[in-house]
Amino acid sequence: MQILPFKAVYPNYDYLSSPASFFATVKEEYDDYYRSGFFLSHSQKAIYVYQITRGEQCSTGIIAGVHISEYLNHNLKRHEDTIADKEQKQIQLLLKRKASVKPVLLTYPTVEEIDDFLSDWVATQPVFFEIPIPEKQEVHRFWTIENEADVARIQQLFDQQVACTYIADGHHRSSAMATLYHKLHNRRPQAFELLLCALFPASQIKIWDYNRVLDDLNGVSPTRFMAGLSTVADILPRSAPFKPERVHQLAMCIHREWYELNWKPAVLEAYQTKGVILDVQLLDEKILRDLLGIADVRREPGITYIEGPQGLEGIRRKLVHSDNGVAFCLYPVAFGDFVQMAESDQIMPPKSTWFEPRLVNGILAYDFHHELQ
Repeated sequence: MQILPFKAVYPNYDYLSSPASFFATVKEEYDDYYRSGFFLSHSQKAIYVYQITRGEQCSTGIIAGVHISEYLNHNLKRHEDTIADKEQKQIQLLLKRKASVKPVLLTYPTVEEIDDFLSDWVATQPVFFEIPIPEKQEVHRFWTIENEADVARIQQLFDQQVACTYIADGHHRSSAMATLYHKLHNRRPQAFELLLCALFPASQIKIWDYNRVLDDLNGVSPTRFMAGLSTVADILPRSAPFKPERVHQLAMCIHREWYELNWKPAVLEAYQTKGVILDVQLLDEKILRDLLGIADVRREPGITYIEGPQGLEGIRRKLVHSDNGVAFCLYPVAFGDFVQMAESDQIMPPKSTWFEPRLVNGILAYDFHHELQ
């Protein structure tokens, strides 16, 4: 995997009276912020060591450029389908901003030499800049790798020991950049060829559950739904809200009553040939499609996705607005299953995984106005 230095722009912290507000709006308002002087430009190309701390949690990786050909050649392995309207939105934003304001999050099998390099760098080099985000109880720190020999060393480590990476977050950003590169590179060879990426080893990545709340049963009566559900899963009433404790166990809330669902053996046996049996795939196919008639979850507006860190409270907040809603909580996808799916070119349903660390819009950006002039 070839990583590339680039010239970054980053926020002028002196102007950020409310960091959380700035980072929440910069995705849509980057141009205004940039013209108003909210961003500083680094004078030379660099690769950046990036560390996010939140309480006792600390994740360290790098931010670098990756040529879009690595994505087109499947060295950035994807595991989810993109949703058409979301990809269109990303294309619109890229053309409007002429900048990438949020890196694609990539992960790779942990390499001891890379970990040692980054640990030594953090311990011995001065911090380039840091931004506390008090509202999120986070601190984001950056160190530059810009000396030619040091850049060559970290590039060599990735080139020799990281054959490919896995997209943890940023499928739509990657696909949008590739689409624009296809459209424009014959006329503007450098346009949209550099994908802004954050690379974190597997040891620094956590996969959370990603849950679903449906506005209603899509015209199916509750009695009919529960009868159909009993043919694919064993249903056990639960006295209190809960999250699944193991794979192939789901939690369901309907009419404010909670149930434990366990797939019937015949259902699991029918999927054995797929190699990896994902609960999210079974949910989409055996329940949402077969029982509720939702043929394409990617285009279903009645589904809200609730990331695991929101907890059961996030589910409750959504359900309280709908008397007819139904929620499904899933056990997190295992990292090994995630890798196996990507390696075998299998695609997970959208919103199957929620990865941490979470990257922040605008905290380190790549501005390519000059490439489009």
